[in-house]
Order: sequence, then structure tokens, then C-alpha cells
Amino acid sequence: MRCNWCCRRGLSSTARVVDAYDGGTDDPKNSGGGGPACRSASLVVGTLTADTRDTPIDHPGSLSSDQLQSYHEFRRRMLQNPDTTYQDMIHGFCAVEDDEHAMCRYLRARKFDVDATIEMMRDRSELWRDGASNNFYPEFRDAIGTASVPESVFVSQLHLVLGNVTKTYCPVMYFSAGRVRADGLECLADFDIIPNYVWHLIVHKLPKHIQHLMDTNHLKTIPIELLVVANLDGISLNSLRRTLKALENAMRVLNVFPEVLSRVILINVPRYFMPFWPIVRSFVDNDTAQKFELFASSERGKNRLLQLVDLHLLASDCGGAGTSTNQLILEQCEQSAQGVRGRHEKILSCSRHGISTSAKISVYVRAQEFVSIRVFARASGRSAKLYVHVESSGSTKRIQLSRDVKDDTHPIFYTQVAGSSQGDMHCSIEIERGKGGGFVEHFLLVLDVRE
Repeated sequence: MRCNWCCRRGLSSTARVVDAYDGGTDDPKNSGGGGPACRSASLVVGTLTADTRDTPIDHPGSLSSDQLQSYHEFRRRMLQNPDTTYQDMIHGFCAVEDDEHAMCRYLRARKFDVDATIEMMRDRSELWRDGASNNFYPEFRDAIGTASVPESVFVSQLHLVLGNVTKTYCPVMYFSAGRVRADGLECLADFDIIPNYVWHLIVHKLPKHIQHLMDTNHLKTIPIELLVVANLDGISLNSLRRTLKALENAMRVLNVFPEVLSRVILINVPRYFMPFWPIVRSFVDNDTAQKFELFASSERGKNRLLQLVDLHLLASDCGGAGTSTNQLILEQCEQSAQGVRGRHEKILSCSRHGISTSAKISVYVRAQEFVSIRVFARASGRSAKLYVHVESSGSTKRIQLSRDVKDDTHPIFYTQVAGSSQGDMHCSIEIERGKGGGFVEHFLLVLDVRE
């Protein structure tokens, strides 16, 4: 039996017998490479035996006799179930996870109680079908509903990005909650598309990222168990309130994938966040909530993270010496973000007709570099006029930014490229409100220094 989900995505399907880490080695490291596109796509073959090797508890290779019996019963009932949705759910990460580990992951979520596991899958199957009806948004533009918005700009407002690995080779995900900008997100799309992006991130980007980590670290396999680092430094209660419903729906998407969260470490937790904690905790089930750890002290939070992640792999803005989350966003998103040496972002507001607002940004431009300036606004922004004053090499020029009319039904996209000789460049962006006053309108300014 081939993996239905894998066939629909056009991936290769290979049935293999896998016990622990292929061939009985204790160490997940293996220089043999990352394996085929689909590591195991059949529920028909494959056997597990009770084993006492040094593998994580409740994982293939370390199952007790009772757990092994539950595994075989669960596998038998999945094969007999005429609803292929359940097999598709198990095969969600088939490109980087074999059947044995996937089924044990589901069983662990309900302590190897087969009936409870199937009931859990039944409760989440409708949400899975909703995502599957859109093929889980294979491209970023599918998730957000427009091709006008670059992924790196959107993610920089949401600040949710994948990182390297922990000391036990689990992938790391960073969520800089203090950098979530509700006004900036509203310049790009509606909040209700955030769950769509999470489908895209988990189903499509995460397996590719894991394959990259396997190749980079010479690993044969990596557990599908994320360490999520949530940095609450500078968190805005206003942004939290406005995005709370979208974040709840995003967590519902994550809940479709049991045991994907190994730990969630919240660092720099301010006192005023605590009244929201019971609400956030309610977004996940009790077992998952037990995996959350909160640290108000930045030093204690950093020390906890360094117990889990090597210093050189932990993001620099979370206390490590690794790549910053801002740079990770640029590296992992669209090709247009490649070559960006520095990015500056500001949100400007106009309150009513006839009132202008402006922002000044100073950057240093090296030889053979240039500056690109983009301003994003929702549909009402078409009545505004935007000007950039560029001061460079002792001269100043005033340019009106033009509107990209390729995607008129979605966020308006102003763009202008300003060249410069080597040295300091001072940019002053001025926005003049046009017709339709009486409410606050936001504009997201993005200035990139490119090679």
C-alpha cells in the first residue's frame, strides 16, 4: 500500500522495515545521508520488537511489551479503517518520518491507549480535512492569498521562524512574541490567514527544513519534536489582544500533529502577561500544557535554553551565539530576501485627510550596494501619496513612490529603488493622506540595504 498523501504530493514511496535508527545503532548520527523523499510510506510492512537499547522512552526501539502490543493493534485498525484520512494524518511527515515513529508519536499522545488515540484522531480529522482541501497551502502566496507580499516581510511582522537543532537533534522554532506587530500584519493581510500560514509552515516548510538539518548535521533521522522558544521581551498587550483569536486558531492547527511539541520555553515573561496565561494555556490539551516552562528572569531563561541547545546554535537574540532570528527570516524566505545585508522597518500612521506623517532612516551603503524602499498598505491606502527624500553624497532628491497595480484587490505595494554611492544615506519617507479620512490608516515601511 502506497502512502496516499505522498502520492498526491508526487513524492516517491518506499516501504522499509525500520526499527529505532536503521540497523540497530544507538546514535541518530549517520553519515549515510538523509534517505529517500519518503522514508517509509506503507503501513503494510514493518515490524517492531520490544527492545532495551538506549533510545528515547516510548519510541521505536524502547517499547515495553504492552506498548508493542498497542502499536500492532493500532496499526491493524488503521489498515482496516476505510477512511483514508487517518492514514493521511499518520503520513503527514512521511518525507522525513517513517511509519513506526509516526504511529508511536500518535500513541504517545494518549499513553498508548489505542481507543483514546483513535478518538483523538477522529476529533481532529475535520480540521485536517479543511487543511487538505487546500493542499495545506503549498506556497506562501496560497496561504496569504496574494503574490504581492514577500514572505520575509510577512514573517518579520509575525516573527515565527525555524532554527537549528537541540543537543538531542530536535528542531528548534522561535516565536518572538514581543516583535509581533498587529498594525504591520494588518498592512499585509487579515489576521485570519495566520492559521493558513501555520499549515504551510508545518506541512511544507518543516519537512524541507528537517531534511536540510539532516544533511547539514550528517544525521540519518531527526525526531519530529519541536523545541519552541517564545521570547516575550517587549510584548505588546494591544497586539496580543488583537491577535489572540488568530493565535488560538494557529494552536488548533498545531494540535492536529500530536507530540510535535517537545517543549515550549517562554523567556522574558513580564508580570502583566500572567493574566493571559490561563487563556493561552487553554489553547492546548493538558498533556501539552505540561510541556510549557515560563521564565521571568532573562538569565534563568538563557541558562535553561543552554541546557537544551548548544551556545553556537542558539539564536543570538535568545542568549546564544548563533544566527539571529531576523537573519534566519531572511535566509529561509523568498529569493528576493537573499543578499539583504540589513533591513529597517517602521509603521507609519495617518489619522485623517490632509495630515501627513513621516519617518527618517539613516543607513550606511557600501560600494556596489543599493537601497530598496517599499511601503505596504491595505486597499484604502490607494488614496495616499508617498514621497521619499534621499540625501546622499551632499545632494538631495525627492521621488514619488509609484503603486504596483498588478494585484489591485490585495495590499497596495509601493516600490522605488534608490541607488547610492558608498557612504551614508539619509532617507525621509513622507506619506500624505488622500481621500477618505476619519480613521487611522497604517503604512508598513520596509527599507533593505542590498548587495
